[in-house]
Order: sequence, then C-alpha cells, then structure tokens
Amino acid sequence: MASVTSLVFSNFKYLLLAIIIFSSMMIGLLILSEYIFLEPYVVSHIPSGTEFGFILILTISFLSAIVLPMNIFRINILKKSKQKISGGIFGSVIGAAAG
Repeated sequence: MASVTSLVFSNFKYLLLAIIIFSSMMIGLLILSEYIFLEPYVVSHIPSGTEFGFILILTISFLSAIVLPMNIFRINILKKSKQKISGGIFGSVIGAAAG
C-alpha cells in the first residue's frame, strides 16, 4: 500500500489534486455542518459534544483526498494500457464515483 501511495503521489499533479479535494471538501462540509459561519464575518465554532462529528468530517475529507487521485491515476493507467480489461473505463469511473 505504501509503495502504491508513493507512486501516485510522487507526481505533483495528483498531490495538488489531493490538496484541492481535501480543502474544498473540508471547508464545504464544515460550512454545511455549521462549524464555520460566514456572516457577519468568518467565525469557527465547535460546540461541546460535537467533536466527534468534526473529527468525522476531517477523516472523510482526508480519505477522499487519498482515494480520488488514486482512482484517477488508475483510470489514466487503464486508458494507456493496450490490454483488454473486463470492466473497462466506464466501470472504473463508476467505481471511483461510488468510492
């Protein structure tokens, strides 16, 4: 697993994609869950008893930032491959979206 992760994220394009996915998902989910307020100015607040939800949002954002670039890397490798693959590119895209 570590060698696959280092192979994918050694390319700057996938590392940048992971950073963008993590930050956009984290900020979006924190705003939707009302941990970040935008009016009248930007305020962050974690009420007591909701720390677990905050940690879950960070975990989901982090795992998505790892999984999605790895799936895109896999799809690009499958497109360049000359062998027949039973699932095809469409199946990989569906799997990446579901994951």
